[in-house]
Amino acid sequence: MRLVFKSRLCTLIALGLTAIALGRALGVLSGYRSIDDARSTNHVLSIHVSSAFDGAETRKLVGFATPVFVGRVVRTLETDSLPDTAPGGPETPVTRFAVEVGENIKGRAEGTVTVNQMGGHDSEGSLMLFEGDPLLVPGQEYLIVTRWVRASGTYQLVAPGHDSVRLENARGRIAVVSRFREAYREEIPFAATQR
Repeated sequence: MRLVFKSRLCTLIALGLTAIALGRALGVLSGYRSIDDARSTNHVLSIHVSSAFDGAETRKLVGFATPVFVGRVVRTLETDSLPDTAPGGPETPVTRFAVEVGENIKGRAEGTVTVNQMGGHDSEGSLMLFEGDPLLVPGQEYLIVTRWVRASGTYQLVAPGHDSVRLENARGRIAVVSRFREAYREEIPFAATQR
């Protein structure tokens, strides 16, 4: 029992430190919490993100990503809290999903992989969403833009609001996949100095 707990704690710490290092060290993401009247009525907290690149610019988004793929969410695995960098600071939940990879756009993800999405329910039961980006839904197919996290063997969504596109029908799927394939051909690789 103690060994399992210690292993899980090490995995959580590695995932947390990797996500923080990826976002902060590269200057890619920083955020602040916005608590407004919505919290008291429906318990949703919005976390606003400042990014080192424009996630709406698909060529830059794909240039930052390592794997980009189409996948179907199999199930929600768990939600944990990342360690905060400030003692006593607010927790930041991360929700993990099992996703079955269907088609690669960039990179070579395969089989059923674990995808991490910043956000989820905190210990008080409030739903925390980055840029209002809804959590992935089991049973749904998405185009998913991620970076491989070697320390945890998982894939991290990279730009809330832009890194997961729900594919609702065949026509929409073709259009989204075509747009991201073209963006990959013309990708703009990430440089820490770009804005």
